[in-house]
Amino acid sequence: MKLHSFLYSLKMAINGLRTALHRENNFQIQVMIMITVLLLSFLLSLSIIEWCIILFCIGMVLCIELMNTSIEYLANLYNSHYDLRIKRIKDISAASVLLVSLISGIIGGLILIPKCLNFAKSWKVLLY
Repeated sequence: MKLHSFLYSLKMAINGLRTALHRENNFQIQVMIMITVLLLSFLLSLSIIEWCIILFCIGMVLCIELMNTSIEYLANLYNSHYDLRIKRIKDISAASVLLVSLISGIIGGLILIPKCLNFAKSWKVLLY
């Protein structure tokens, strides 16, 4: 692959991220959740395996959200009027974001909640 075409592709991908960050409320919310989870994970000193799992879950949620947004844009481009078929496509696409978000939230909770409880206990011991 030529360096020029790779750099062009990278530029377009960054433009896509920038567009999502500036125009898509759900993506903005998910990025804020990502930042919170990353800060909490750093504070709790996760193991390498736990970091990999957390990062994978974050990546999945953000990627599926970007795909959902792309499908919505394409569907709107195809047909700007109400169409039950387009509604179903959008609903199914949104369901994929919901499902991966719920599963990632459960996985994150299984990793972070016990660590938060241990962290709180250690602070309780220090304070008393």
